[in-house]
Amino acid sequence: MSIPAVGRVARAGIAEPQGLALFGLPNGSPTLSIRPADSLRSALQAGYPLERYRRLWRFGRTRELDGCIRGHLGYEREKNATLWDRTKQDFAKAPVPNGSAAPFMIRLSDLTVVFQPKPDLRLDSFIGALQAMIRTQTRETGWRVASLTGEVSFDEWRSRVDLVTRIRFRMRKSGSRQTQSRLIALLTEPGSDLATVELRAAEGLETSAPLVVELANLAESGYGEFAAKGVTGDASGTTREWTSTLRGESIMTEVELEPETGEAPWNALDEQLAGISSAPPSDAA
Repeated sequence: MSIPAVGRVARAGIAEPQGLALFGLPNGSPTLSIRPADSLRSALQAGYPLERYRRLWRFGRTRELDGCIRGHLGYEREKNATLWDRTKQDFAKAPVPNGSAAPFMIRLSDLTVVFQPKPDLRLDSFIGALQAMIRTQTRETGWRVASLTGEVSFDEWRSRVDLVTRIRFRMRKSGSRQTQSRLIALLTEPGSDLATVELRAAEGLETSAPLVVELANLAESGYGEFAAKGVTGDASGTTREWTSTLRGESIMTEVELEPETGEAPWNALDEQLAGISSAPPSDAA
């Protein structure tokens, strides 16, 4: 008897911009209220492309059922591979399409979202892309994907978990901005405009080490994105991940995956949403 494949489902909240809900009507008519859910619907346009970190992101087709929107958010890109060339009768470099997509479900009453991170579509990548897609398509930069447990610093979050087993920093090109960081200088010296630093330790990383402190500070200063995965001593099968994009944590729980697709089934996402109390995330900047 085969053992069912297991994946993790993460959670977050979508906070609308302050002042989004009201605009004036002509001829002195009463002010009309726009529900955030209606504005969000307009952002989930299937196929609209957005380039981010050399990945082309798109929403797939969405479906609304029982007050929730379900769909996929994913990316595509080309990777170089060594393939057999029949004409040359030899191996040669060639671009190969590559990509991944994650299922998500949004509860329209409070804009809580659950989704399935994957090995090739990490939690921080999904959150950053979702936020960027919504901002671009609504033309409102105030939209935020936020932690359901509120904003908390990395240092404070670290004190709440037993071990930090993984840290990842992704540098983004800062343009004309200058920094005294020797690490940024080393990462950009070859001419790179994108770089990733990843640290792993099954027995736990020393988060007070100078390198970790600098990575967290660089993310705080806007030079990249920082994510840390932590575990606690309970046996609930949950992990916690802090990201600078959320400015807080997302709790991830285990679910069985569909063997045909390798994805969390919709009823599992629905169950996850049902277990989250209806409370909007903080919309503080």
